[in-house]
Amino acid sequence: MSKPILVTSLCWIVLLATGESITPAAEKINTDPGRQLPDPDGKPADMSKPVQVYILLGQSNMLGFGRVAGDKDGTLEHATKTKKLYPYLVDDAGNWTERKDVRNVRIMGSGLRGMRGFNNEWMTIKGGKIGPEIGIGHHVGHATDAPVLILKSCIGNRALGWDLLPPGSEGFEFTDAKGVTWVHPGYKGTPERWVKGTEPKKINWYAGMQYDGDIARAKKVLSELDKYYPGVKKTKVDTAKVEVLKTQIAAKEDFARRARFTREGLRKHKAEVAAIRKELASLQAAANGYEIAGFFWWQGDRDSRSAALSSRYEKNLVHLIKQLRKDFNAPNAKFVCASLGQTKKGATDGGGKILDAMLAVDGKSGKYPEFKGNVASVYSHPLSKGGSSGGHYNRNAETYMNVGEAMGRAMVGLLGRSR
Repeated sequence: MSKPILVTSLCWIVLLATGESITPAAEKINTDPGRQLPDPDGKPADMSKPVQVYILLGQSNMLGFGRVAGDKDGTLEHATKTKKLYPYLVDDAGNWTERKDVRNVRIMGSGLRGMRGFNNEWMTIKGGKIGPEIGIGHHVGHATDAPVLILKSCIGNRALGWDLLPPGSEGFEFTDAKGVTWVHPGYKGTPERWVKGTEPKKINWYAGMQYDGDIARAKKVLSELDKYYPGVKKTKVDTAKVEVLKTQIAAKEDFARRARFTREGLRKHKAEVAAIRKELASLQAAANGYEIAGFFWWQGDRDSRSAALSSRYEKNLVHLIKQLRKDFNAPNAKFVCASLGQTKKGATDGGGKILDAMLAVDGKSGKYPEFKGNVASVYSHPLSKGGSSGGHYNRNAETYMNVGEAMGRAMVGLLGRSR
């Protein structure tokens, strides 16, 4: 099932870097046959390999509001049948194609409440709305020899600085335009904010409650993987070997806390730890039947409406990336985020702060050396067909497809499988 990728990582980098002038180029990517994915071949994945899991997180636009049906501009049917965009979605008979190597699962719940399942099928167009998972799933699936699971666990109207705040996040103070200083809680603190010097009044919600719920629901799916990915196989693993590797990692980390390295010594130490972690991850993937290959994040609308939360977004995003890898025991998992489509580079409002934060964590920015080669950001403004994140981009399916494709290509580039 290994197939050549026709969209190169260089093309994506140019797309990201050229700003507003790339709108015509974005159109060309969708219409140029030389840049398109082929139709899915209908063949199943090699089930002898662990399922490669990609977890999609965020708020309502990650859920997806792109309209499918209709002959008017903005619907997926109009985009594929009239404008001839995304040809890999439609077969020769005019029916929606189906990938037998990519499973599409969507679950949802508010806070710590129970889990509702919405999708559990092979990747295809089903129902009246789409999100970025379609573009993501096709690009990642095309580049991967192993089975792929797209696992979406999120709900709308949630802020990274409050509902989705990861464990370990610290509280902070912020003085607003009127000179009032507010206290914002750290993880598990409540309420959302209070005036400094006053007594906080607890509410039935805490900082990070949605994060905890979304992660718990995703883990529940993974614990019952055979219900969501038919034919998944688990391998009996040498537990003694696993414990030896864990001990080696712990010993090296303890040594690093006490040692003073030369630059070359530190590089060598990190390479040794990375090699052990990779071996351990491989063993654990075989035992579980899956490996967490990456995370996708499309969020920021709620935070952009708060001067306090938008000012904190970069710090929270950095912590989110690290915490996700920790919570899923996936230190090598890649991370791709996408900005708010209405926000242009150079904006100084809340949306501009969200965009600046996302561009800062991109491994190519150099600001966070530990993210080099494993974190990528998609600048969504040139890909958006109008509207705003708060209005779900006028429910234009092309926006959701364009952003999804760009995120998928970015992930493929991080995986080193683009060509």
